[in-house]
Amino acid sequence: MTELMTLADQLFTGELDIEQHHPFRLFGELAEIDRGAFVAAFANASALATDDGLLLVDTSSTFLSERVHDTLRQWRTDPVNTIVFTHGHIDHCFGVERYEEDARRDGHSAPRVIAHEAITARFERYVRT
Repeated sequence: MTELMTLADQLFTGELDIEQHHPFRLFGELAEIDRGAFVAAFANASALATDDGLLLVDTSSTFLSERVHDTLRQWRTDPVNTIVFTHGHIDHCFGVERYEEDARRDGHSAPRVIAHEAITARFERYVRT
């Protein structure tokens, strides 16, 4: 069991108290779960290996997306087929260009991004403000 999974179990069972553990202690650790992976970061990222390639759920923040990308690529080098943004906050949606570059380099299609229809307007608002 990975450190992250052990910690989650200890917190769930009450063996550890949440006050004893700072939530950012495990930055960048990957926990493999069945055909998927979870990378602990300020904005966590998850990946699922499918027959069509990797499905990513969030890609993390501008500050951590490189680390999340590198951590996921150490786990699997499959093409990223789909990226899903859970919401439009900037700490969840950065680093797509790293997976697009992987696709260009390896001769695969760029990943499709699934997001709320208003995400472009949200990003434009971020630029304005």
